[in-house]
Amino acid sequence: QKAGLVDLTDDDRATLLGAFLDIAAQLQGGNETTPVDLKMRWRRAGLHAFDAEKEHVERKEQP
Repeated sequence: QKAGLVDLTDDDRATLLGAFLDIAAQLQGGNETTPVDLKMRWRRAGLHAFDAEKEHVERKEQP
């Protein structure tokens, strides 16, 4: 939900499951990007999103 997937898919659980199955397939290999590279890319994106959210909250709390 934090990533907005629930809203973007109209909370369609079959679509969400399909997306996660696709992610699992990517991690199992068979494409140009290695599972390690995928996880590193996803981690960087997640950390960036957490940082951006933290900055947004901090700006809202300032008088």
